[in-house]
Amino acid sequence: MSPEADTAIVIVGLPQSLRPLIEREFKGRAIIRCILMRRDGGFRLELPPARARGLIDDVTDGMNSFDQLLIVELPYARVPPEVCATTHAAEGLGGKVMRPKPGAGGWPSRPTRLDKDFQDELLRAICSAVAAWLPEESTPDCETEVCFEVLRGLVTHSKMGPNNHSHEDDLLRSRGLDLGPGGRRRVVDRLLAEGLIARKKNNSAGGTGWVYWVADVHRACELFPQLRQYL
Repeated sequence: MSPEADTAIVIVGLPQSLRPLIEREFKGRAIIRCILMRRDGGFRLELPPARARGLIDDVTDGMNSFDQLLIVELPYARVPPEVCATTHAAEGLGGKVMRPKPGAGGWPSRPTRLDKDFQDELLRAICSAVAAWLPEESTPDCETEVCFEVLRGLVTHSKMGPNNHSHEDDLLRSRGLDLGPGGRRRVVDRLLAEGLIARKKNNSAGGTGWVYWVADVHRACELFPQLRQYL
């Protein structure tokens, strides 16, 4: 196994479209293996049970310590007993197994279709759960730069309140593209946690997702004095 494979993450029941995003987000920090989900008369795993079980065995056979193994058993596809038995065995040997409940703890409810809203919400939940389990990383300077760019974009377009806001699709448009989806999510979470921006559900006719605005202009300018020139 490669040097990064001292830590391994297996995600069971992941939609195909999210696989490259997850792999990019945690590249260099862990080996990522995904057992994919498809919709075929209901949600089910893409691999036959024996092959899915074998994929997990291939990961665990090369590990130095099971306490560096995370298995995320997503609840949106039917997981066959053979795979459940393997994840329970890994758990018994010291691996961490997450079995989230639909609609609880930040995880999306069980979907009727794999639409963009569901997949966006699922991606955020997986990235948050995996990042919380992995050793904490220091915040890169580039994320601070993207925080400034997000605030600058809101300020220059006078997005200063709940009635004058920016949709999430515009919030990071052309900003932070090198960070990957998890890095961009961390930027937004950081700005929200520090009270610099606020958000609400998009309640406009046909609207989806969130809308954002600058919540504390004074504090934003204290942290990023360059913003004053745009006011």
